Amino acid sequence: MNTTDLIAISKTSPALSDRSKEKGKFAYPERWNNKVPLKIRMLKTVTSDMPMFFPDAADLITVTQNEYYCYVNRYGALSAILHNGKQLGLKPDEFEVI
Repeated sequence: MNTTDLIAISKTSPALSDRSKEKGKFAYPERWNNKVPLKIRMLKTVTSDMPMFFPDAADLITVTQNEYYCYVNRYGALSAILHNGKQLGLKPDEFEVI
């Protein structure tokens, strides 16, 4: 996939039009100041934590210091959009927004 395709996927993020107004762990992250991340840089290499359920888990990997476009749901849960178009869910300490 090319950059235009990856950005197009990112633009389908539900958080762009609907962010959670809930409190606590279901709240949209305050650290993003009501903005929606488009691109992230990995702080560590991450692979799927459920390879037994995904036969193509070898394709689900992000690499330290690499940059990825992202998909964000209404609660602020973020997934890296990989170069093959697949998505890998990330924890907040695994990336930084750029």
